[in-house]
Amino acid sequence: MKRFLALVLVLALVLAPAAVFAEDTDPVPPAMSGAGIPKQLTVEYGVAPMLDFYFAFTATQEFDGPGPELDDVVITLGGNVFSGTTNNIDYSKFDGFALGRYVYNVTETVGDVLGVDYNLEGRTGKLYVDVELVEGVRKVTPYLIIGTPEKGPKYDNFVNAYNAGDLKVTKVVTGNLGKVGDTFEIKIVLTNPTDKVADWSAVKVNDVLLTEAEISEEGETVTVVRTVDGDADNTVTITNLPAGVEYEVSEPNSGDYTVSYANEKGTIVKGEVAEATVTNDKSSNVPTGITLDNMPYIILMAVALVGLGAFALRKRAQN
Repeated sequence: MKRFLALVLVLALVLAPAAVFAEDTDPVPPAMSGAGIPKQLTVEYGVAPMLDFYFAFTATQEFDGPGPELDDVVITLGGNVFSGTTNNIDYSKFDGFALGRYVYNVTETVGDVLGVDYNLEGRTGKLYVDVELVEGVRKVTPYLIIGTPEKGPKYDNFVNAYNAGDLKVTKVVTGNLGKVGDTFEIKIVLTNPTDKVADWSAVKVNDVLLTEAEISEEGETVTVVRTVDGDADNTVTITNLPAGVEYEVSEPNSGDYTVSYANEKGTIVKGEVAEATVTNDKSSNVPTGITLDNMPYIILMAVALVGLGAFALRKRAQN
């Protein structure tokens, strides 16, 4: 009896890890089942434009593959929508295919929109499609695993990030003849210096979206012209600019003011507010009293007046 119990104990110790290993390496855990591709967009600063994210499927030779060719799918996120799942995979393509399991590698297509980090951490997925008969009815059941099926880590979704920044331009009027109520036109040119595509659809100037007239025909530059003064209405703020955009601030017509700049050129950095200043100065040297330069002439004039006075008094005394 003791030998039998010892044998049972040994078998339990040997088979238990194998069972756990088999469970951990199950390529299709039920908890990961689902028909779509889950996607998350991270926006740490600002507001993202509406962005399209594409996924491609590559059939493999695993199990009973290769299966039918699956079309790319797309999911759109942005604005106030930060997560979603594609449900437009065409599983009808498995009609006519033999019963079995078909496996696809799932990858996100790297896009070309400026300010977007595509597929953070380089995540890939595996799509398993089981074609089977359930009570005599043909059934197609898809499962998705994001990560490596045999070992961790596993992920809940594919993740992207949108990186934006702001630009604030301030007008300052100085000088004894400067008037803070005078108005000035500020010109701001925004340029995409990369080979990526700049999406300006979420960019706002003083909380108002850009107009089509302000965006160049090629979509690579934006020209913003706004009227400001040196008092209450003295700033132009541009928000939701894609990180990497370059800016240049100028004042084409400063009139009889002398114009100077601070930080008038630069590059938008994610999560930061670039600040530029345009200063208009109008000054004049107004005489406020006697200066040392005039002193010799004043002394000579005083001596002459004293002499004339003395001469007049002497003349009067003689008479």
